[in-house]
Amino acid sequence: MVSAGGAAATITVRFRTAPTADVSAVALADVDPNALVAACPWWEFRWCAGQKHYSGTYWSATEGRHVIYESRLELARLLFADFDSSVDRICSQPFLLVRLRGGVERKHVSEFLLITDEGPKVVDVKPACRLAKPEVASRICSARRRRSEHSGGIAGRSTTRLGRCLSLKDVPRSVIS
Repeated sequence: MVSAGGAAATITVRFRTAPTADVSAVALADVDPNALVAACPWWEFRWCAGQKHYSGTYWSATEGRHVIYESRLELARLLFADFDSSVDRICSQPFLLVRLRGGVERKHVSEFLLITDEGPKVVDVKPACRLAKPEVASRICSARRRRSEHSGGIAGRSTTRLGRCLSLKDVPRSVIS
């Protein structure tokens, strides 16, 4: 792949099928989403008193098990995915994306991989104040150009949409359809 600066960039996806398993590395163009669905979260999730973010587990009806998240904003995006009928699978931080260009290695872990009716979607969750920074917006746009399945996350203004989603949770599906 040739970047805007003209230098060739090598992009690989690293993942593990178990916390103690060996790391598998695959070129971005050759990634099989089914292999990533079986991956365990890249980061180890921890919680301790006084930390600035609120990680936890959410029981996902889509997955039939707990899905982990690292912030309340990620939890909000997770709720959207769980209530979306087109989402078949939800994977939390299943891979590390590594880009090597000009001897410089850049790494990124996306928050979620969603397997949907339309295909896989990679979700990055960023607060609106971070999306306003040009370097963050540029990095996300760059990732979207590389693979068409990359989808945006959620920004602070989506609270109304989340409220609507949560208010429908107790309404029978026959009424919503």
